[in-house]
Amino acid sequence: MMLALGAGGCLDGCDCTGEGAEEAAQEKDGTSLPKAGPPRPLPPPDGGVRVQRAAWTPAPDSLLTRQLKAAKSVIDAGKIYDKLTPEKKLGGALGKKILDYETTTEVSARTLGEGKTRVASAARNYRSGDTEIRVKLTDTGLTATARSAVSRRLDQLGNISTGSERGGFVRGYPVILQSFPVRRVSRLRGLVGDRYLLQIMVRNTDDPEAAVKVMEGMAWSSIARAEGKLPKVDTTGLSETGEGKGTRLGPGGQPVAGAGGQTQ
Repeated sequence: MMLALGAGGCLDGCDCTGEGAEEAAQEKDGTSLPKAGPPRPLPPPDGGVRVQRAAWTPAPDSLLTRQLKAAKSVIDAGKIYDKLTPEKKLGGALGKKILDYETTTEVSARTLGEGKTRVASAARNYRSGDTEIRVKLTDTGLTATARSAVSRRLDQLGNISTGSERGGFVRGYPVILQSFPVRRVSRLRGLVGDRYLLQIMVRNTDDPEAAVKVMEGMAWSSIARAEGKLPKVDTTGLSETGEGKGTRLGPGGQPVAGAGGQTQ
């Protein structure tokens, strides 16, 4: 399936995030999810007017939120690299096993677009019992706009209709997390090595951070450093006890500790 890259670097009408191409690929191999509906309106107060809850709100100030803002600035600077990673090397980062998940498919790799707006991607499906995962790596080295899939709302909090979307760091790299308990789905998209868009979807799981654990168990040393580094930020106004330390935001916006990433 061919997807065109427009002059602005967008992937097939994907709002410059790469998400449209990922959804198309998921539909093709049967791993697609129902799209989240619009945010539900709040019940109106007595005699009042029904109001619409905002889908996203700014995360409260904390050390982690400031680090997320700093990471967002670096991503949005839009660094362009000389060339794309070869498909074979990119696919090599998707081994036959991740944690307890065994692969169920060969690596599917391809390069899309033309000239200086090309992207290379590699994807693979895995399974452990009834739990299925899909992992996709996309080299955005020539198409910086695709990185907005991570940076766009890195310091925002989404409501339940967005899967309680929130930002964080896993193994020192910036990520966006989503979980859909009713659908039993955990999702993550992150940026590894400043250029590799990582997308993980875990189906048939009751663990809201299942996708985080998959990322923590991956081996991508052939294309990027195993661990990233958190940005150094101004801590003026934060408590001396280190208020707001953590590696990612919880659904309510409070930083929570995690196995991945580094803390200061």
